[in-house]
Amino acid sequence: MVSYDVAVIGATPGGVMAAVHAARAGRETCLVALNDHLGGMMASGLGVTDTLLSPRKARAPLLDEFFEWVRTHYRETYGDTSEQYRNCNAGLFFEPHVAEGIFEEMVDVPALTVRRRRYPVSAEREGSRVRCVTLESFADEPSVLVDASVFIDATYEGDLAAIAGIPYRVGRESREEYGERFAGRVFVDTENDASLRPGTTGEGDDAVQSYNYRLCLCSDPDNRRNPEKPDGYDRREYLWIVKSWEEMVAYLDERGIEDGMAAGLRSRTSDALADAMTRWMEGDGPPDVGDENRWTRLEDDPYRPVDPIETESLPCPAQTSLLERSGTELLGLFQGGDFEWGKLPNDKHDLNTCDLVGESDAYPEADWDEREEIAKRHRDYVIGFLYFLQNDDAVPSRLQERARKWGLAADEFEDNDNVPFQLYVREARRIKGRETFTEHDALLAEGLDRAPINETAVAIAEYPLDAHDVRPVRRTGTTADGRFFLTELTVPSQIPYGCIVPEDADNLLVPMAISASHVGFQTIRLEPTWIQLGEVAGIAAAESLERGTVPGTLDPTDLQRRLVEVGNTLAFFADFDAKTDEAWVPAVQFLATKGFFRGYEARPEAPLDENTAEVWARSTATLLANAPDDSTRDATERARVLPSTPGNNVESAREFIDDVRQACKGRGMRIISDDCSPRTAADDCGLSGADELSRGDACRIVYRLLTSTDSA
Repeated sequence: MVSYDVAVIGATPGGVMAAVHAARAGRETCLVALNDHLGGMMASGLGVTDTLLSPRKARAPLLDEFFEWVRTHYRETYGDTSEQYRNCNAGLFFEPHVAEGIFEEMVDVPALTVRRRRYPVSAEREGSRVRCVTLESFADEPSVLVDASVFIDATYEGDLAAIAGIPYRVGRESREEYGERFAGRVFVDTENDASLRPGTTGEGDDAVQSYNYRLCLCSDPDNRRNPEKPDGYDRREYLWIVKSWEEMVAYLDERGIEDGMAAGLRSRTSDALADAMTRWMEGDGPPDVGDENRWTRLEDDPYRPVDPIETESLPCPAQTSLLERSGTELLGLFQGGDFEWGKLPNDKHDLNTCDLVGESDAYPEADWDEREEIAKRHRDYVIGFLYFLQNDDAVPSRLQERARKWGLAADEFEDNDNVPFQLYVREARRIKGRETFTEHDALLAEGLDRAPINETAVAIAEYPLDAHDVRPVRRTGTTADGRFFLTELTVPSQIPYGCIVPEDADNLLVPMAISASHVGFQTIRLEPTWIQLGEVAGIAAAESLERGTVPGTLDPTDLQRRLVEVGNTLAFFADFDAKTDEAWVPAVQFLATKGFFRGYEARPEAPLDENTAEVWARSTATLLANAPDDSTRDATERARVLPSTPGNNVESAREFIDDVRQACKGRGMRIISDDCSPRTAADDCGLSGADELSRGDACRIVYRLLTSTDSA
C-alpha cells in the first residue's frame, strides 16, 4: 500500500489542476493517468477552447496560468508578430502536443507523483469515507493499493465514484423531474433552438449525447499524412455526404451564410458578452424569447407540443447531416477557402465533425475492453470519413483534390498513428450530489437580471447549453433528437459546492462527473469550467486537510473565502475583471454569492446610495443572524429586493456602519465583542470616516464583518 494526502484519479485537465494545487499547497499528492498522456481532451485534439470569456479575463488561477503558458510558448518560439502567435488567439487555441507539454511542465512539483496507465477497479469504504483504492495496470504491471485522506475523481466517466458506490445517473431525465423545458426526448426547430417542435415528449431515457474523435488536420505538405483505409471500411456510410452536396450549397447560399459560427456566441469576445449583458439589463431582453415565456408554468408552456404524430420520424444518418452541422467546414475544405473555426497554429485545424450518433450509449458503464471496441468504431468512422472524401469515385475530382490538401498532422500523436489517444466523451455518468445543477440554474431568474444566485457557489459556467445529437432520428423542420444550442437563453451561472460532493461520501470530490441534470450539464461540460472545478477540488482538499477535517464537512463559506483570496471567480460581472488589483475584488466576489447584486454589473467604484445601503445592511444582519428558517436566507430572494435604480443620497462609511448596527438591533442581535463590530470591520479596512463610500468599499466592510465575527 502507498499512502498520500490526496489521490486524484484521472489526468484530465481538471484532474491535473486539482493535483497541482494540492501539491503546491505542500500535500503529498498522487495523480493517476489512464494512459501515458496528461491533459485529456485538451491534449488529444480539442485545440479550440470553448468559452465565451477572454483568456485575459480572470476565472481561476491555474486556468489563467495555462493560457499564459500557451501565449508564452507561441510568442517565444515564433515571435509576437508571427502568424502562430496570432492564431493561438491569446492562448485559447493550441496544438495538442503544446498543451500536453504544458501539462507535463505543470506537474513538475516535488510533492506530486504521477502514475501512468492505471485505472481504478475497487474501493474500500468505512462509513462515509473512502479508505483506499486498488489500481490495475494497462501495462500488465502489479496492482497498487492507494490510501489517501482525500480522493478526487477527475475522470470523464466518473469511474472512481462508481466503484466507490456513489449513486449516479446516465442519460436524460424526464421533463417532469426538474421541470426543465429541454429535458428528455426533444426536437427543436432548425431555425430557432428555443422553439420545441412536435415529436417532443420530454420522456427520459438512458441515452447519452454523441461522441467523436477531434482529429488534428494539417495542410502543410511536409507535415501531413493522408490516412489509409481503415479496417471494416464501408463506403455506403458516407455516400449521403455527396448526395447532399448540391443541397448543402443551396442551403448555405440561400441564407447568405459565410461563417456559420459568426452568429453564435462561440465567436463572442468578453467585451461582446458584456455588451449583451448590458442590453439585457437595459430591458431589451434576449432575442426571440421573452420573459413571458421564460417563466411560464409547464402545463401552460406555449412551446410544448401536444400532438407528437404531426409528421413521421425521418431517418438520420449516424453522423448528423453536414448540411446543418458542418457545412461551412466542407465549403472551406472543398471550395478553396479555409474553415476558420477550428484553425490552430502551424496550418492545423481541430476537426469537430463526425459525431457517431447513437453508438455511445453503452460506453459510460462498459468495461475497458468494451470501451476500446466503442472507441475503435469511432476512430474508424472518422478516418473512413476522411479517406472517403480523398479517394472514393463518388466524390467529384475537384472535391477530392481539395480534401487531399488536408491530412493527419504528422507531428501529433506520433505514438498513436497520428490519431488522438482520447475519445471525446462529452457526457457519461453524473453523480448524485448534495446539490444538483439544472437547466434553471443557467437561465435568467425571475425578477433578476442574472441567473439564480447560489449561496455556496464555488465556480462559474457561461457557455451556452449545448447538447449534441442523442438519437439518430429527426423530424421535418427539426434537428436530431436531443440536440440544442441555446445561445440566447443561457446566461453566466454559479455552480454550488454540493454539486461536486457526493451524497454519502465525505472525503471524495467529483469535479468532472458532476451532479447535474442532463440539460444543466451542457453548460458545465467544457474544459475551462472543468478546470476551474478541478482547481476548486484541489483547494478544498488542501483546505480541509489544513483544518483537520474532510471536504464533505468543510464549511462552504470557509472554502469560498479561500477561493476569492487566491483569485477564483465565483460570479461573472461584465463591468470589472477579477484580475483587477483592487482591495474590493474578493469582497465583491464573495458577496455575489450572498444576494448583494441583482445583475451582471457590480459597479464597485460607484457611490453607495442610501436605498442600496439599507438593503445591504438588512442582508448583512440576516447573514450574521444565521437563521436557517428565515426566508430571506435565500440569496436569490435577497437580490430580488435590491433597488433596481440607485437612490438619490450617497452614504458615508459612518452612515453605513450605523445602518448595519440598526439592522442588527432590529433583529434582536447584539455584537458580542468590539473585535467583531461593524465599526471595527470598517476600521480594519480604513473606511470609518464621513467620506463618500463606494459600493466596493462597502462590500469590503461587510466582507470583513461576515468573515471575522461571532454574533449572537
